[in-house]
Amino acid sequence: MSSQIKLVALDVDGTLLNSEGLVPKANRRVISRARKKGVKVVLATARAFLSTVPLAWQLHLCTPLTCANGALIKDLEGVEWWSKAIDLDVARQIAAWADAEGRALVTLVGDSICYARPAPWGEADWRPRPYDRVVDSNVAALTAPPLRIIAEGEDTGRALLERFAPCTRGKVRFDRYERDGQLLCVIAVHASASKEGALAFLCARWGLSSAQVMALGDNVPDLGMLRWAGVGVAMGNAPLEMRERVGCVAPSNDEAGVAWAIERFALSS
Repeated sequence: MSSQIKLVALDVDGTLLNSEGLVPKANRRVISRARKKGVKVVLATARAFLSTVPLAWQLHLCTPLTCANGALIKDLEGVEWWSKAIDLDVARQIAAWADAEGRALVTLVGDSICYARPAPWGEADWRPRPYDRVVDSNVAALTAPPLRIIAEGEDTGRALLERFAPCTRGKVRFDRYERDGQLLCVIAVHASASKEGALAFLCARWGLSSAQVMALGDNVPDLGMLRWAGVGVAMGNAPLEMRERVGCVAPSNDEAGVAWAIERFALSS
């Protein structure tokens, strides 16, 4: 099986990164070995493009980045390969509802991450990045169709699902992120955006089949790409629901599970 793996797709938070938000040294070493062997390593993340680029540089990757849960693919020169934004009218309905409810969403428009007031942090202590933007309302963030809308926290996440999941079917997909039975956030993307769809697009460009792909992830929204890939690996820190639905479970992100999986499936002789 090891000789078949030509592409490794890595979720970032909770998978590649440990609980401190760092790349374990073992992951760095094994990713470097895989690259030298000719294996393509692709980051497939819910993150925005500009917040993912530093990780790619850190790991010396040259492959395009799959961002916003498959809504965007860009190469490291900033050239867009794939983009699936939420319909602007639908996004405005969501934003107007959140404004009326006094709920602050996090909206990705182009390369800007827009945080609506009232912000959930103390702005006096917050150090914005160059691509962060604080806006006076959720509607004000929508200068163009958004790639991603995040509802943070259980209350806002569940309220968003209850209000919009039934009436936006076929237009918007809502990805639920949970940990220990608690809903952490809900991420809304275009209905046809997915990590597995983005990976299939890249594989078609590169002449690879899904059987030649290994994918690793730590939360239920990663299940699609794990099932699509020839080898799907759930992290040991993934929710029980996910670990039970995937054939292989790696050690946790704090135990360098990425290094373990790449060694086992892409590098072992």
